[in-house]
Amino acid sequence: MTSPRWRLGVPASLNEVVMKNGKPVFKPYPSMEMQEIGNCSSLQFVNTVEINPQNGWMWIIDTGRINYFSPNGTQVQNICPAKLVIYNIETSTEIQRFIFPSDVVSPTGNYLNDIVLGNNGYAYITDAARGDGGLVVYNFNDNSAHRIVHDFMKADPNATVFNISGIISIVSGSINGIALSPDSRSLYFCPLTSYNLYKISTEDARKGTNVTPRFVGRKVSQTDGMIMGQDNLYFGALGLNAVYKWDPTTNLTLQTQKLVTQDNTGMQWISTFAFDGKGYLWFTATKVQDFRANRMDFSGNSGANFRVWKIKVDENSYLVPKPTSGPISGGNTPVSYLRIILAFTVVVTIVALL
Repeated sequence: MTSPRWRLGVPASLNEVVMKNGKPVFKPYPSMEMQEIGNCSSLQFVNTVEINPQNGWMWIIDTGRINYFSPNGTQVQNICPAKLVIYNIETSTEIQRFIFPSDVVSPTGNYLNDIVLGNNGYAYITDAARGDGGLVVYNFNDNSAHRIVHDFMKADPNATVFNISGIISIVSGSINGIALSPDSRSLYFCPLTSYNLYKISTEDARKGTNVTPRFVGRKVSQTDGMIMGQDNLYFGALGLNAVYKWDPTTNLTLQTQKLVTQDNTGMQWISTFAFDGKGYLWFTATKVQDFRANRMDFSGNSGANFRVWKIKVDENSYLVPKPTSGPISGGNTPVSYLRIILAFTVVVTIVALL
């Protein structure tokens, strides 16, 4: 799990959940030494990781910046250039790292948000930078990267009102959620502040010039995170405290978006998704609207601020070949890993929807 350093005082930005005295706690991953603030060889601000279940490689994006949402007026700290670290969690060894050039990812303005992995050594990363966001395309084969910008990646000024369980927040955020089709040919994305879903050919994205995204359709609500399974695209519906799915072989309409689960108390601001290789979809509910407005109770007296949910969907990650028949049991899946993002965990509840 990641703990983005949105404010000062977060000891580790990437963690492993372990049990201690019968309770889940965070253990810095891969070590406490790799969490040192000010050491640009270490991790400064990890918002997202993606793990390839075929080989156990964890792709870690680090913005290099901390203290984005300070409650006391202190400034963002631009500590290090943004970087990508590829780490083998089976052998505990670093495979490769890449420092993003400033003309691709700004060291003083970026917010590297989410990442998906192609089948040919490419990774696609959303940069939700203030103002003009962008899509960063990384090529593992020659350790290079380029940036794509388009008006479709900007916040929609007509979608800034977020109504979450009756509480109104005004939010302006650029490109955020991202998902990749199982055949690695189509890249889906949406700005946080938008109802629209867009699509790019990965062939065009890899070339990086004259890229024109296509409007796919209008979602039921604004979305933070999304994920592609073997058949469906899953996404959070922030204004509905719900998870929806859509089959990309159909047109995106209100009728083709299907409700998966909903909870007006426990599923506020659904953020990040992962499959576990056993037919379950995991996701976080982080109440970001309360965190940004300084309304959170960190004493624990009000229960969990952040929750991790799982629900049976009988589907696996876009990175895992689809079985020929039958439900997913997990027995024939390669190695199953979870990547979940949680913004500052003080009290965590893990809930199963069976």
